[in-house]
Amino acid sequence: MYRLLSIVLVLLVTRGAASAQVPAIVDVTVFDSNRNPVADAVVTLMEGAGRLRVDGRTAPDGTVRLEALEGTSYSLLVEHDGFAPFRQEGVAVTAPKTGPLRVTLEVGGVREEVTVVAR
Repeated sequence: MYRLLSIVLVLLVTRGAASAQVPAIVDVTVFDSNRNPVADAVVTLMEGAGRLRVDGRTAPDGTVRLEALEGTSYSLLVEHDGFAPFRQEGVAVTAPKTGPLRVTLEVGGVREEVTVVAR
């Protein structure tokens, strides 16, 4: 009886581990339109239903490494002041590593406000 219970327990644990999602690395590199790396850009991976969200900032060389769950489809959003936001839907994450994903930001989103005071 003890042996049968042990076998059943091993099968249940093995089955649960096989269906678990595995962490995967997602490498992203961000450039401007002149192919220069963009430092300090905010890079966000968001799962479709919004339950999972992973974000980070790019290093001086424009790279960031994020950890996400394998088998999940994400939206990729990249933002930085002075550039138009970049969005890509349906980024499939696979273990052990996805990428490098290369993103080019276009200049935009710059606002200038001038206040004139009459005397």
